[in-house]
Amino acid sequence: MATRRVTAILSYLNGGDSPLAFSPDGRTLAVADGWSADHGHGNGQIHLWNVATRKQRSALGDPGGYGIYAIAYSPDGTMLAATDGGRIYLWNMTRHKLTGIILGPRHQALLSLAFSPDGRTLAAEGNGCSAYVWDAATGKLAAVFPDPSAAQTSSLAYSPDGRTLAVLDTWGHIYLWNVSGLP
Repeated sequence: MATRRVTAILSYLNGGDSPLAFSPDGRTLAVADGWSADHGHGNGQIHLWNVATRKQRSALGDPGGYGIYAIAYSPDGTMLAATDGGRIYLWNMTRHKLTGIILGPRHQALLSLAFSPDGRTLAAEGNGCSAYVWDAATGKLAAVFPDPSAAQTSSLAYSPDGRTLAVLDTWGHIYLWNVSGLP
């Protein structure tokens, strides 16, 4: 960043709206085939790149095969979450195995994900009027936070201490929710 120069270019052929996420240790870059990859059809892969060698080292299959809207690593890097809009897939990153599937709310596409700083909960929001929080270990829904103005939610983030979930809606309101004690 100090030199403001490109240090490398990774060749990723499946472009489109492909979400990215660095592992917490910075050694792996996850790149998912997004919804508009391959001219509107997801290719069903999450590509894992070794940042040091700048080579793809492996890929995770998208069980739904529809493409991915968002991905997020757990703070300790042991879990990767990805949503295809209707489901959230959870992978154990030590074994690169799918370990769980969380069904999202009906009639709402989940568009972003965020792990709490302690990794115990996973929040998501989408094209509806609520944000959702699940227990990351069990997949059980822990809380629903409806937008007070009934506007569509657009993004979310946990505070560094994990006690507050900020949710932005499309009308420009940012709601700060107390999530202490979840789950």
